[in-house]
This record gives sequence, C-alpha cells and structure tokens, in this order.
Amino acid sequence: MSAKITGRLLTQRKFAPLLLAQALGAFNDNIIKFSLMIATGYGLLKFGTIPDRYMVPLAANTFVIPIFLFSAVSGQLADKFDRTRIMQLAKLGEILLMVIASVGFLLQSTPILFLALFLMGTQSAIFAPARLASMPYFLDSDELVPGNALVSGNIFLFTLAGSLVGTLALVAQNKGAYQFTENGPIFISLLLISCSLAGWIAIRFLPSSPPPEQNLKISLNFMAQTWNLLKFVGEDLRILRPVLGIAWFYAMGGAFLAILPTYVKDVLLLDNSVVAVLIVFFSVGAALGAVLCGILSTRSNAILFSIAGLILLATFTTSTYFLSNNFPVLNYNTAWPFLNDSRNWPLVFSLFGSSVASGVFVVPLQAIAQRRAHFDVRARTMAGSALMNAAAAIIGQFALVYTGIAGLSVQSAFAGMAIISALGAIYMTLAKAKGTF
Repeated sequence: MSAKITGRLLTQRKFAPLLLAQALGAFNDNIIKFSLMIATGYGLLKFGTIPDRYMVPLAANTFVIPIFLFSAVSGQLADKFDRTRIMQLAKLGEILLMVIASVGFLLQSTPILFLALFLMGTQSAIFAPARLASMPYFLDSDELVPGNALVSGNIFLFTLAGSLVGTLALVAQNKGAYQFTENGPIFISLLLISCSLAGWIAIRFLPSSPPPEQNLKISLNFMAQTWNLLKFVGEDLRILRPVLGIAWFYAMGGAFLAILPTYVKDVLLLDNSVVAVLIVFFSVGAALGAVLCGILSTRSNAILFSIAGLILLATFTTSTYFLSNNFPVLNYNTAWPFLNDSRNWPLVFSLFGSSVASGVFVVPLQAIAQRRAHFDVRARTMAGSALMNAAAAIIGQFALVYTGIAGLSVQSAFAGMAIISALGAIYMTLAKAKGTF
C-alpha cells in the first residue's frame, strides 16, 4: 500500500511542488556549505587567524545558528499566516541570497560567503516550520510516512548533488597543491541563481495552507518564545521522544559532514575527490534507507523500522571506527584507485551501511512527530523540533573540536556515535515493549 501511495504523491499538486522546491533549496544550501568547507578545510579561504582545523565546523555552524536564533519567530508566523504564502516568500528571498553568494564566489571573499551562508540558514529557519506544519494538512494520515520518506530521500539526493558540486567544482589539486578552479566560481554562481528561480516557480503552484490561529499575536521576545517552543515539544512525552530521536539524527549528520574533510585528509591521507566519493555513498545510502522505509513500513509498524535502523547504525559506526584504526598506508591519494582497491571496500561498506540505517531510523520519527503535534500549535511545535535539531547539529559539528581537546583521534567520533546509538536503541526497544513510545 505504501508503495502505491508513494508513487501517487509524486504526481499530486498538493505535494510535488513542495518536494521540488525543498530539493532545490537543499541543493543550493549544500553547494555553498561544502564549497566553504572544502575551501577552508584545504586552506584556500581564511578567516583571520582561525586554524584550518576549526574552519570546517565554523562554516557548517554558520548555516545552523540562524535556525536556532529565528525558529521562535518563524513558528509563530507559520501558525498565524498562510503557510504556503510563507514558503513562497522564503523562496523569493532565496533568489536575492544566491546573488549575494555569487558575489562572494566571484570575489573569493570569505566574509561575503559566510554572510550568504548565514542568510541561507535564516531563510531555512523561516521555510522549515511552514513546510513541516503544512504536510499533515496536505497529506492524509497514511500518507505521512511515505511523504516524509520522499522528502527525506529527495533532500539526501539533492544534498549529495549540491555537496558534490561544492566539493569538486571550486577546488582542484595541481602539482601537489590545492587551488581554485578557473571557471568554478562562475559555474557555481549561475547554478545557484538558476536553481533559486526554479524553486520559486515550483512553490507558486502549491495550494493554500491556511493557518490555525490567525489572531495569534507575534512576540519578538527571543528568550520567552524559544522557551515556549521547547514547552510545546516537551509537555507531551509522546511528542518529545520522536523529536529527540530526530535531533540525534541531525547531531550524527552534523558530526559526519564536519569531520569528513579532515578524516579523509589526515586519517586516510587522501584528497578531496575521496571526500566526494564518500559523500556519494553517504547520501545515496540515506536516501535509499528513507525511501525503503516509506515503501515497506505502515503506520502501525513504522517505529520498528526506527529501532532496527538505530541498531544497524550502532553496528556500522563501530565497524567504521575499528577499520579506520587499522587503515592501510596507500601509495595513491585519489578516488578512482581508492575504489578499485579491495582493501578499502569494508570501510566503504561500513559508511554506506551507516547511511542506510540513518535513513531508516529518522523517517518514521518525522511522521510520528508531525502526527502527534497538536493542531493549533503544530508549526510552533515543529519549529521547536527544528530548534532542537539545530542545537544538536551545532553540538555534532564540533566533533573535531571535542576530539582535539580530548587528545583523541579524528575517527573517535565514530565510536561516540556508536555508543550513543546503542543506548538509544536499548531505550526505544524497552519503551516500545512497555507501550510508551
């Protein structure tokens, strides 16, 4: 049944424009994010005297911090005003933001690119609560898991495409040294502006999504409203539990993407083409896990998929940690011989398995949180979830800093992921057995 629902949603006006606009936004976000992460990680862009080791998490968190700062207001807006209209205005603003980013790429200006990344995070903070709260309005109850699976799978794939462009189009190795490519900034700039225009056109076809509380008074008191968002999430444990699971997913994703350039360069002793290959495996695996979960699961058994995904995640991240500790010394540093060398296949399989498991784990939790959120405060509850996701991603993206302070290896981050995932799997299993999840 879920397979039929999944196919049907792809052709419906209530869902397809939202899916396309979200995907193109993820594509643009990750072009900018990964271009900055690669350029700073390989020392081509500097921000004062900040060491290269800390530039990657700084770039990653520049996108996430606005979500933490502005979710309080955006959640209120999405409960007061038409959610489709909010998404349309957010996508219109994205066009201007892509122009700013293009200027940064053409001038190779670190401050302008960080500004663009911060503004893109702000735009996402406005777009996300409206999108999340509108899905239960547009979709029937039995369509929520397949719908979330399609959105998640699409985001993973377009994140992959954007991260590949960001990883490969701007920086290249020449005679042992890294430098900016000749036409990369122009290519990236044109692509960003074109995709932002296409996303704005797509979202204009989405039907109206009326708000539940048009008389809501908007408060700009950041601290009070942030506390209210957390109250909406935390006052009902049936909502809090899946939201915490989603936050853990974002923490792991943030840690993985933040450590990847340094992990490849300093642990595997390989270049950024291998970063791109591992991003491919991670993104395709996560998309595959999300879509398979959407196709195979039903409303009644979806939580079992989350438990299985978390168990597999703990297993594969443990494997990645031990394989990294015993990684062979290679006489090459590029992607093609890396893939052809069978000694590397167990590590690639472990990373791919981790990503599939993460996709299986998170999709049911997203649908459960949307379904259980109370109607009149659904957008603010989803904004609270987004805020927690942002906080979790910030924590995860400083994995390199934690390992550095503790004197641990870069790959120790995978051991940390395995331990927390295993504890989470035990908790979810016990809660499911008691009927409390």
